[in-house]
Amino acid sequence: MKLLLVLMSSLSLVDADSDVIGSDKPVTVTVSDNVILPCHLEPPFNVRNLTVEWKRGETIVHIYTNRKDDPGRQDKNFRGRTSVFHEEMIRGNISLKLTSITELDAGSYTCFVPKLQSQVRRGFVNLTVEPVEQKKDKGSPTHKNNRQPENVGEYNVQTPVSLILHYNKKLLNIESIICYTVKKAPINPPYTANIRQTISGHSEAFSS
Repeated sequence: MKLLLVLMSSLSLVDADSDVIGSDKPVTVTVSDNVILPCHLEPPFNVRNLTVEWKRGETIVHIYTNRKDDPGRQDKNFRGRTSVFHEEMIRGNISLKLTSITELDAGSYTCFVPKLQSQVRRGFVNLTVEPVEQKKDKGSPTHKNNRQPENVGEYNVQTPVSLILHYNKKLLNIESIICYTVKKAPINPPYTANIRQTISGHSEAFSS
């Protein structure tokens, strides 16, 4: 009997000395991801036989009582998306896992152990939710100074003249091709030389 009283006394002392600890830093998550809101008892204390409540404001997010979850009492917007780590509760871990995050989930959360004999029975966690676009923008490189080659009609200004001749020799004579290209875009010296070489190499084919 004395041994039982000693054990009960030691357990109550541990209970009384354990505080609920949330997070002093905000937790940030992206829409549609999952997140864990950290909360634990310090020093560690087994809370499997106690009630644990998670709320956001006055909204019930998750209830654990009688050694099991109680989804019937939680808000419908959180139903099916919350869980606690049952096996870790013997070590005082009462963190909450929240899945399929939406922007409406952002806010201040409270983890509460009502029957804890401590002066600090609540912990607080602030959750910040970022949109998917904002996450992508942070890692996307910028290309402010990169200029893409401009198109001239249906041809690129860098298209070799020989290719233009090849695809147009049945429809256009060589003079009209040159006039077309020069009219649409200035021809740099390398391309002018290319035109001259092409003219000499294909003059017989176009004269026939």
